[in-house]
Amino acid sequence: MGNFLYEAPVTGARNDNHPVMCHVQAIGAWAGSTFSIVPTDGAKAENLLESRFKKAPYILASEVGKGRVVAIGDSSPFDDGVGSGAKKMLHDSYDSFLFSHPQFAFNTLKWITKQPTGKVIPSRQVPLAKDAKIDEKSVNLLIDASHGNAASDKMETFERHMVKVGVKVFYNVNIINQEMLKKFKVLILPDPSLPLLDAEK
Repeated sequence: MGNFLYEAPVTGARNDNHPVMCHVQAIGAWAGSTFSIVPTDGAKAENLLESRFKKAPYILASEVGKGRVVAIGDSSPFDDGVGSGAKKMLHDSYDSFLFSHPQFAFNTLKWITKQPTGKVIPSRQVPLAKDAKIDEKSVNLLIDASHGNAASDKMETFERHMVKVGVKVFYNVNIINQEMLKKFKVLILPDPSLPLLDAEK
């Protein structure tokens, strides 16, 4: 459709019954677009994930004769961040722990080659807020990735420096609550301009 889509994660209607979406929890779009499905004789197209904002498909699966195609409206979910060379201007969205991009890639390749999906492909593992211990509050730091920009999930350099000085770094991907904050000495909001939900105030 040629429209601009920034939605991370994409949260519109989804088809969890399709093999491509097996074990897929979240997929992002940062400079993407949606599709229009045009009916064609002999071809079958399914909307797998729709943009909540655009009300149109972001991921499609199609079958024509013996062939299969999966289309996604953005290359970012497959981007490992190395394409811009020394400039380092691209974000490693593929390895983000906030999304299921490795799972989606695995499922896509399996489905288009007519092999079974179902194997779980984990995203990068990080320590989450729920893993923090309240008796270690004095050294616990929480990065709230749910109130962050596109880079808030990729702070390895910062993490390494904090660990060197004895700080324990954790991430939050859910709603902030007072009980959670009791475990942490420091809270980092990577993008303070994002509004808090009523339940978080």
